[in-house]
Amino acid sequence: MITQKVLKTLEYDKILERLKKHAGSEKAKSDVALLVPSVDIKETERLLTETFEADKLMHEYALNLSFAFDDISFILERAEKASLLTMDEILKVGRVLKASRLVKAAVAKVDDGEILLLKQKTNAIFTDKALEDKIIHSIISPFEMSDNASFELKLIRQKIKRCNEEIRAKLNHFVTSAAYQKYLQDNVITVRDNRHVILVKSEFKGAIPGLIHGQSATGSTLYVEPMAVFDMNNKLKALLSDEEFEIERVLRAFSALITQSGGFIKYGFELMTELDIIFAKAAYAKSIRAVRPNINKKRYIDIVKGRHPLIDEKKVVPISLSVGRGFDILMITGPNTGGKTVTLKAAGLFCLMAQTGLFVPASPDTSLGVFDGIFSDIGDEQSIEQSLSTFSSHMLNIIGILNDFDKNSLLLLDELGAGTDPTEGAAIALAVTAHIKSVGAKAVITTHYNQLKEFSMTESGVENASMDFDPETFAPTYRLAVGIPGTSNAIKIAERLGLPSHIVKTAASLIGEDRRQFENIIVAAEKAKKKAESDLSSAERDRLEAEEELNKIKRERAAFDAERERFRQNLKGQTRIILENASDEAVEIIEEMKRLLKLSDEAALFEARRLKKRLAERAGEYADDADCGRGEKQNAEIIKEDGQISVGDLVFISSLRAKGRVSGLSKTGALVDIGGIKTRLSVGDIYKIKDLSQNNRTADKAVNLSKPIELQAAPSEINLIGKNIDEALYYLDGFIDRAVTGGLGEVRIIHGVGTGKLGRAIQQYLKGHRNTAEFRYGKYGEGERGVTILRLK
Repeated sequence: MITQKVLKTLEYDKILERLKKHAGSEKAKSDVALLVPSVDIKETERLLTETFEADKLMHEYALNLSFAFDDISFILERAEKASLLTMDEILKVGRVLKASRLVKAAVAKVDDGEILLLKQKTNAIFTDKALEDKIIHSIISPFEMSDNASFELKLIRQKIKRCNEEIRAKLNHFVTSAAYQKYLQDNVITVRDNRHVILVKSEFKGAIPGLIHGQSATGSTLYVEPMAVFDMNNKLKALLSDEEFEIERVLRAFSALITQSGGFIKYGFELMTELDIIFAKAAYAKSIRAVRPNINKKRYIDIVKGRHPLIDEKKVVPISLSVGRGFDILMITGPNTGGKTVTLKAAGLFCLMAQTGLFVPASPDTSLGVFDGIFSDIGDEQSIEQSLSTFSSHMLNIIGILNDFDKNSLLLLDELGAGTDPTEGAAIALAVTAHIKSVGAKAVITTHYNQLKEFSMTESGVENASMDFDPETFAPTYRLAVGIPGTSNAIKIAERLGLPSHIVKTAASLIGEDRRQFENIIVAAEKAKKKAESDLSSAERDRLEAEEELNKIKRERAAFDAERERFRQNLKGQTRIILENASDEAVEIIEEMKRLLKLSDEAALFEARRLKKRLAERAGEYADDADCGRGEKQNAEIIKEDGQISVGDLVFISSLRAKGRVSGLSKTGALVDIGGIKTRLSVGDIYKIKDLSQNNRTADKAVNLSKPIELQAAPSEINLIGKNIDEALYYLDGFIDRAVTGGLGEVRIIHGVGTGKLGRAIQQYLKGHRNTAEFRYGKYGEGERGVTILRLK
């Protein structure tokens, strides 16, 4: 049992007013005002699930459904009676059919196993695309029917158009002829009573034969229908009557179709209105950052960080409140204006909202019970008309509650027993509380009586709570503290508000010693709680800071490891490229030399010598850059072995002057593993050698790039003349690295003067180089502007 009085007291009506703003149709807006909370747990779960599904469709699938349609309830009632519907009424039905079809199609496209209830509703919506299209195409506006409404209407209107043209052509003869000009008031043609007329001066009445259809307000102008167009106007009037008859016939046809499908259209309209309200609930939930509460079967309330939905979100203080688990009655004490009544109302309002299918502005951990009855006694119930005092009104309300509530009820009682003698009021409050406890109902009660505070501390099933306050300034914080009774702090608040100090002292002295000690204990407990909370908060901050510092170190370590791995991979890749380039180029040079040696002319011999020199130069370059293990020491350990090369054999690569192991063979060449890097070589470039590692594991192995590199002395200058900019910068970068590794402090870069482009590009590159300390053009005797002197870091 939830009465309208309770709904109004808990401001449920204000929630509905805000909900209405999110509905699209007028019918839904009016139905929202009639919403009442359900008292059935299954129904409550269903309502909340519908809101959840609508929220998911709106915000996860971005469905923007339109519920902007008219209320056709009265229209459908008229259709049931076979009444003739107007164009406006038929057009409204057409718009509902269109909105229904679009909503049904949009929801049907969503493939989500959690969208069940709304799909059941949308699947049951009636649609009739043919009727919808016919209405939309036939009726242009509430007062105009399209020519395409019927074939007959189109023919009639074509005739009307031709007839109008013929009449105007005839009348134009009067208004443009010089013979009639002196009779006419104006050269215009107008219409009176659906008949075309011209404007004749009253003093020339009878000058133009015809019928007079009236005169102007001044009497100076006569509206004359010349006899020449009399028959034509009669024909036009007959056509207009035919048009009206055909329009009525079309309207009757549409009315019959709507009557025929009236039951289906009505059911679909009702479903669309329900969906409009459901989606309005989801939109309202989004606007107040509300979440779906958990519904429990044990009828307990556990509100976590709840915000009263009617208080400005920037000002409201979240509260956490629990009743029904461990205790059935929560006794809230504390100073006036501390937030007791707001807390009381919030507890009841959250239950009402959930039982209506509305989400609540709180943490997702919030859990609410479904109550058969919610009763309240809040605020000043004084009735002047019935000659009842505040206390009497409260008592009548309490008596009514005690007659109706049961163990499945929630009671919200504000200032129980107030408004009369404190001793008697406290006694009544104690007796009422004891009765509520014996029945087993859930209750939230606010009070200032110490007797009730003591009762809560000694009785099982009753818990104390207080509205928090600052123990130094006694200003309210509007936070609920469960487990600690509160003090009214009336004298301290009066003092803070400006009550004279001598009156404050007198008032304090009049309080009994026992009462004073009780209040002091509570204040001391509040200070201790505040300090504990402060210490806990400080410890939590330290923990979070330490955790963040640890995470920062982990992130930096991960970034370092990733950078190290990236560097290793880059180095490996560059080495592979060097070896592959060396191998490919050496093979090409050797093959070309073999071809030239077969020729007997002097030019071929000269070219072969040039290629031999180039091969030697390249071997020297790649020895510096790639460290493939070439050298005198290695060559001295090579012992050629006869026999066919097989997979796994150790071979010597002539072009690279390095050893490797065969990992694959083909008709034209072999795949050789050189220190972990595989390259393809021709069979003529390799020969089998003895594997000394079979006898001595410490003997030579295939080239291993992890061996110490025997560095040659780093060159102190590089000549880049003849290179393009990209080539020059590529060689320059390697040259600088070798110079830094070799410990050189200054190097010379030869680029020539030319157009100056190469020199400028090199110096621009040096500006951003990591190893550049400073640079300059050469001085006299150093090469001047054809040379750049670079000092290294």
